[in-house]
Amino acid sequence: MRGLIFALFLLPVLASAQDVATLKKRAEETTKKIGELAQSGKLPTDDQALKLMEEMVAELKAIRVLLQKLEGTGTPVKSLSGGSGIRIGGYLQFQYANTDVTDQYDAFTFRRLRPTFEYDINPQFSARISFDLATGSNRYGVQGRDVWIAWQPNKSLRMRAGQPPLPLGYEQVRSSQERETPERSQYNQILFNTERSRGVEARVTKKGWEATAGLYNALTVNDPEQLNRAPGPDSRQMAVVQGALTGKNGRIALSGAYGERPSFTSGNNFAPAIVRKFGMADFEWRRGRLTLRGEGFFGRDRLPGSFPGIAQDMAGGHLQGVWKFDPRNLFAARYEMFDPSRKNPGDAIFGWNLSYIRELGFNTRLMFSQEFLRDGRRDDPSVGITTLRLQVRF
Repeated sequence: MRGLIFALFLLPVLASAQDVATLKKRAEETTKKIGELAQSGKLPTDDQALKLMEEMVAELKAIRVLLQKLEGTGTPVKSLSGGSGIRIGGYLQFQYANTDVTDQYDAFTFRRLRPTFEYDINPQFSARISFDLATGSNRYGVQGRDVWIAWQPNKSLRMRAGQPPLPLGYEQVRSSQERETPERSQYNQILFNTERSRGVEARVTKKGWEATAGLYNALTVNDPEQLNRAPGPDSRQMAVVQGALTGKNGRIALSGAYGERPSFTSGNNFAPAIVRKFGMADFEWRRGRLTLRGEGFFGRDRLPGSFPGIAQDMAGGHLQGVWKFDPRNLFAARYEMFDPSRKNPGDAIFGWNLSYIRELGFNTRLMFSQEFLRDGRRDDPSVGITTLRLQVRF
């Protein structure tokens, strides 16, 4: 009873104060008292001492539960089916964004609302289904995101079929709930909208290295030519490969893609089928409180939905630094560049992003971000976006 009262009393206090250090100190003190009582020799003969021991053990368990909630290390929530192997999770991002981009508006909105269901069919087969309940221009649409079945016969090999993220660089496969900036880089948003495509892939992971190879549809799920145009009867596959060296302090990887962007028709306009190909390098380096990440690419493609629809030589990349002041406070800065036509450098996009993130505990984080973009394709090229976002994982 004492442990339960302790938990109920401290839960709202710690939710606002996030005093993890105090809670850990209390756990150490309780553990010390348990040890002293056990060494006193009173437990076998003293009922009151035995009752006190039970209360302190219950209190210590309550402290551990609270610490898990505050630090986001609790056990994943399981469904009512219990032992069936189904796990339910996900996250939501609610935000206010103030922008001077001409085709966007200032508003409160759910940026992402993504429930996830994972099912362990047996020790080798598993499935994952996640939805975004806040898609579309007004964030009221529903769309499937991660939808795949995986076969993993051993720890080294995994094969997936369905709709996974494309293994091009690191940013497309890194979850939005982990990212330190509100959105991915401009070139990933434009060329690989939704980051996911349907196909099959195999991944091998060994100590010190990993490799992935897959065959996917050439267009990602939300590519404008797939959503809003009439694609022609062309080949729509794209092969993607990635190899990475991994270590204690980070990783370095090379990846490439080769496929065909099909022709499409929009009204009286026609764009021919073209080859789209990319070569990309990315890295991550960690040292103490500092983490550096970056990626860069050269490629050939067209801006989705553009006319006359011929292929252009492209290039882009970004560099990001993250400084962790302590486990709950971090600052991130990113510089990015995307040149959709290397023959016409005046169309290039340059961007800077500064973000502060506060981990509030209970799987909740608060982000304040300021982004500056200079888009050479716009009449008014310089724009700013201010975002205040609350994220909750469940």
